[in-house]
Amino acid sequence: MADNIGIYKITNPLGRVYIGQSFNLAKREKFYKGHRSQMHQKLLFRSIVKHGWSNHCFEIICHLPEGTPANILNRKEFLFWKKYNDAGFNMLNLREPNGSRGRHSIESRKSMSETRKKLFITNPEYFRGCAVNKPIFQYSLNGEFIHEWESTKLASTTLGIERKSITQAVNQKSKSCNGYQWRFIKKDRIDPIAPFKLNRSKSTPVLQFTKDGELINEYPSQREAARCLKLDETAIAHAVRGKVNSSGGFIWKYKTA
Repeated sequence: MADNIGIYKITNPLGRVYIGQSFNLAKREKFYKGHRSQMHQKLLFRSIVKHGWSNHCFEIICHLPEGTPANILNRKEFLFWKKYNDAGFNMLNLREPNGSRGRHSIESRKSMSETRKKLFITNPEYFRGCAVNKPIFQYSLNGEFIHEWESTKLASTTLGIERKSITQAVNQKSKSCNGYQWRFIKKDRIDPIAPFKLNRSKSTPVLQFTKDGELINEYPSQREAARCLKLDETAIAHAVRGKVNSSGGFIWKYKTA
């Protein structure tokens, strides 16, 4: 099959239809033969895995000339999808075609909404970290409740703690952040954790330099430097170890005897 532009249709053994577009139809057919999965084509790839590619029919239903702009290709794809959808075919498209992104069909959106509602009722923890402005709760290492924040962004800005570090702690990917525990659920107390023991790198004095190499200050530890300057301790650690060139706009080095 010669390389060309157009709209294609894939029909599975149960009569379900997928409508797609490509600027290289021959390459696209080889792509499906290789069973290469894509997140936005889950239904189609499940069908290919279950029934085998040889049991699917790949047809080019519309050829378009070289140089056809993407907006025309998108429009043609949508019209063919609508034609088969309105005719009552069971579609393998998860979304209404609209270029590379598209939009989920009404049925898909309803199904996803119902699934999310059931998940939230049975397992609220499933949604940890899904909302950007979700309230978070700050606790001491002993497990005592300290403060409620409207969002990780507000806590980060107010306390001068890197937002990513708070997010990792609130999602429990790390036990604590900046000497605090963080949760999405409010309780009077949570389980205490032992404070981190200072290792050599955290108790060794560090020197702060400008990027021109001029000494600015000396701190008893990288933790103290992070606290005083409201910088992320991990970022300073990476800088003194040479993993990054600088942190907070400064060069950092361990003080040697």
